[in-house]
Amino acid sequence: MFKFKKASAAVASALLAFAALVPSTAFAAGGGSADAGPVEYPVGLPTKVAGSAYTASVGDDLSYDITMYYVDSDFGTNNTVPGRKDNTRMFVDVYWSDQKPDYGDFTEQNPVEDAHHKKVAHRIYDMAPLVAPAVQKDMDDNYYNGPYSSYYQEHYTPEEFRGTSAPNVTFTAFGPNGMPTKNGVKPTLKADKPGYYTAVVTQDLPSNWKDRSSTVVKDYCDASDPAGHTSYNSWNATIEVK
Repeated sequence: MFKFKKASAAVASALLAFAALVPSTAFAAGGGSADAGPVEYPVGLPTKVAGSAYTASVGDDLSYDITMYYVDSDFGTNNTVPGRKDNTRMFVDVYWSDQKPDYGDFTEQNPVEDAHHKKVAHRIYDMAPLVAPAVQKDMDDNYYNGPYSSYYQEHYTPEEFRGTSAPNVTFTAFGPNGMPTKNGVKPTLKADKPGYYTAVVTQDLPSNWKDRSSTVVKDYCDASDPAGHTSYNSWNATIEVK
């Protein structure tokens, strides 16, 4: 989706001038897309997983902050392809290992459980309830307030601005301050032995997700095509327990 950047009035003005050169029929209501037809490939949703601390002690509660960058305001309701919607359900798995992950290949698959690796947590979170509040905060911070609010209000209706919003969305998995899961549970995760505890986010995707317009999770450090999950080898996703 074509997004107006909110960096400066000069950038916005240049984009507005470009838009004036494009036939109005090329844009959907709200000025959001310059595509002539539906996008038939996955759109990357860069996602960062960060442990609440780099190190912890046995018996501590562990938690992870998960940030998804540039989330479209219509994430979860996108109907670019008829009958198709983005899946907002995310699996958060935590793996224990007695070996530090090899921080190199961001596309490596999750580890197979063996004597050195064990899955110690699996929870399901829903991103859908977080999108609207993040978009509203973007509206409050930039459209109704902020240094360029008068420009935006002069050139965009609230609905148009909202349609171009792409805020970052963050939630905490596990821990006493964590977000409830899809089932309303607030799980905790205690470090019961020394080792490395790494969280991985995997999007619940249908088998044909590569063939349709989808917003798909990818590791924020990985420049390749969307993979549907973050990387086990992302260093900030690991908490070392001593």
